[in-house]
Amino acid sequence: MKRGLAIFALVVLASAALEADVTVTTTTKMEGGPMAGMMNAQPQMVTRISGNKSRSDVSVMGQTFSTIIDLDAKQIIVLNAMDKSAQTTSFDNAAAVAAKVPIPKVDGSVEPTGRSQSIGGVTCDEYRFMMRVDMGQAGMGQMPPQVTQAMKDVKMVMKGSVWMAKDVPGAAEYMAFQKAMAKLNILPPSAGNRGMNGMSGIDRMSRLFTGNEGLAYMTEMEMSVEGSDPMVAMMSQAMAGMHITNQVTDVSVAKIPEAMFKVPADYKVTK
Repeated sequence: MKRGLAIFALVVLASAALEADVTVTTTTKMEGGPMAGMMNAQPQMVTRISGNKSRSDVSVMGQTFSTIIDLDAKQIIVLNAMDKSAQTTSFDNAAAVAAKVPIPKVDGSVEPTGRSQSIGGVTCDEYRFMMRVDMGQAGMGQMPPQVTQAMKDVKMVMKGSVWMAKDVPGAAEYMAFQKAMAKLNILPPSAGNRGMNGMSGIDRMSRLFTGNEGLAYMTEMEMSVEGSDPMVAMMSQAMAGMHITNQVTDVSVAKIPEAMFKVPADYKVTK
């Protein structure tokens, strides 16, 4: 009898743990290159996940944008704190709009290295990645002919390491939500992405993972440009020595108020 009660208690505790909320704070640091000097403050993203809902608040260059994703309602809400506006879009409408925008071809690979290290007291496993983006397909139809010609064989190359953590509170909930978004073909928001189908480097790279690897605790990435046009040399110079680091600075499993996943009463809503 006692053994049965003990097993029952363990099942209840395990179920409760999988239903926990999680809040992950990530800071982006750019070093080297002219673009790094343009950042007067480090961009930060706070991602909150509760069941089938998430909210990501991105603060970059003095502005804050928030994206709420509700998998059950199949809805995306983008909040702009500057003008107190909210734009709501269904998954179907967002997909229809995205289908009209040329999506660059992306080739990439990701492989575990077998290396581990402790980051902030959390054990993380390393994955090396490489990603090559064909910029000649990145909406060049809207550019002047000379720009289209110059960019026809230009490719953006991103290389680096991602350190994944599984044994950290909230990782299971985080992974479950990422896999659910992947099944629905939704890209996670980032500092360069205010909603669905944003195509920043980190967003693209996330597609290389299955969602089973864990919570991306630290990402280190370097960017370069390939191509035959003379403008490639200028682009390469702008990126020379640039090193981008995304690192988790805090993880919390405290209960998240339901109001965080709703549009504030004083915001103007558009569709």
